[in-house]
Amino acid sequence: WFEGHLCNKMDLEPFPFDTDDVEFEVRGSECFLKNGETNANFKTDYRWLFSGTGALERFVIGRHVAPHGWSIIATEIEYVNKKQEQDVVRIRIHLKRAWKYYMYKVLFPMFMIVIVNFMQIFFPVTEFSSKMEHTTALFLSTFALLYVVAADLPKTSFQTPIDWVILLTMMVLAATGIFAVLGAYFADGTDHAFSFDGDIAKANAINAIGVSSSTALYFVLVFGLSFPNYRRMRRSIAKLKAQRDKDNLILIGV
Repeated sequence: WFEGHLCNKMDLEPFPFDTDDVEFEVRGSECFLKNGETNANFKTDYRWLFSGTGALERFVIGRHVAPHGWSIIATEIEYVNKKQEQDVVRIRIHLKRAWKYYMYKVLFPMFMIVIVNFMQIFFPVTEFSSKMEHTTALFLSTFALLYVVAADLPKTSFQTPIDWVILLTMMVLAATGIFAVLGAYFADGTDHAFSFDGDIAKANAINAIGVSSSTALYFVLVFGLSFPNYRRMRRSIAKLKAQRDKDNLILIGV
């Protein structure tokens, strides 16, 4: 058996729709007795034996071995360096991230915030203070959500798809506040309004078109950022599942 830690560089560009491969090699170099002493049998060729029904089962990685937030798709075993006297076996553990956690804990609440933000178009355009209270409350809710889930998000020097969703949510809320200001100006709903003769129809049009367009654009951009990575992840998983056997093993040269 093996007890220890494996360090592996990860590609977080498609986070949270990412997969990863943990790879290491096992070399049959020496034979040890149970007490830890070297078995002096003067052997030079050591072989890994995979014959028999139960032999391969020892190489099946248990699901509990997967890191927190990941699940194992398949375990790949490959013979390498076949010309050497000692056998060398390369083991790859194919993992996929549990992306549904981030969907329910981060993305879905963000979507709900944007949808609730859209409802401000039904506020009277002259009630500027009510609109700003509505938008400000959503801003504070978004920051509170980010404070809670920040520990579960990776710290990177680049923007992941989930980072873009958070940024776009903030931008939609800010744009809604701007449209509320413009609507109030045209409707003479503020003390600093210009002489627009209280054009309520124009104020309603500016507010409704602006908020609706920004909300629609938000969901289009979120789909464009997320769906290609999700589709790529599903293809990768399907390819591995097509190669594995009933024990979730992929055997190459074994």
